[in-house]
Amino acid sequence: MRFPRATRRIIDFGVGEDVKCAAGYELPFAYVREQVKPERDKIRNPAERRRWWMLARPAPDYRKATAQLSRYIVVPQVAKHRVFAWLSAHNRPSHQLTLVAKEEDYYFGVLSSSAHALWSLSRGTQLEDRPRYTPTTCFETFPLPWPPGTEPTQHDAYRRIADAAKELNEQRERWLNPPEWIEPIARAVDAEDDFADLPEEARTLIRHSAIMARAAKDPKLKKRTLTNLYNERPTWLRLLHEQLDRAVLAAYAATDPDGEWSEDWTRAWVDSGAGEPLPDNHELSEQRKETDQRVLAALLRLNLQRAGGR
Repeated sequence: MRFPRATRRIIDFGVGEDVKCAAGYELPFAYVREQVKPERDKIRNPAERRRWWMLARPAPDYRKATAQLSRYIVVPQVAKHRVFAWLSAHNRPSHQLTLVAKEEDYYFGVLSSSAHALWSLSRGTQLEDRPRYTPTTCFETFPLPWPPGTEPTQHDAYRRIADAAKELNEQRERWLNPPEWIEPIARAVDAEDDFADLPEEARTLIRHSAIMARAAKDPKLKKRTLTNLYNERPTWLRLLHEQLDRAVLAAYAATDPDGEWSEDWTRAWVDSGAGEPLPDNHELSEQRKETDQRVLAALLRLNLQRAGGR
């Protein structure tokens, strides 16, 4: 096996402290022994010096939470836009990402909604001019339409959120990596490497990594980022978020009649998204303030009700 190949990777021997098991992977172990151990020998932390072949912070809780998942939800801890995305279970997240160990489209949809954006922005902190997403205050306190684990997966409102979330993700991915741009890159990678020297179960993943590494250098694709997409907020994206917000508000209306939830509240958020500023003297400014206050008041009441019912 050539090492490293096409793209940078993390060498991860898991959380076990058995060096003999790690040494069974001869090439990566040799690389770590030659390149990592000399640096680890210099640091003060005795545990990291002793376990020089392991990641400094192997995150056993994260591994346990995601062990049975094919994907999970991530969001940057600090970013201009509060945008959730899917990450494959094959990947290890950076410490700069907050992860939610859920693989259902429903959860992705509710977290991507304006209702959650308002709640998290009101409960989070700021780093300079960028909001910080703090799991303990932004996620753990957020009252979803149904308490986690009680969702009726066949309920029309549940399915509506899941379908809207799936469409939002698919269309965003289509914009980020247009097939007509990716396919020529894939053909070029395949012409150079058949990946035959790799274990069969690893070929698809490594091939995909090689394609994405090359795509990241493409001048056109480099501009296709979620930040740029949400800065532009094209009409198709606005309509998909409106569709999702309507679905989420309908679910709250079905589960919380006291909140007097209405799908029409989405009108206040369509132009810029919840939490994003409207232009001065915008015709919807007053409606936005009123809508935001009603949503936050209803969510706070639900939060308090559920906390009292424990």
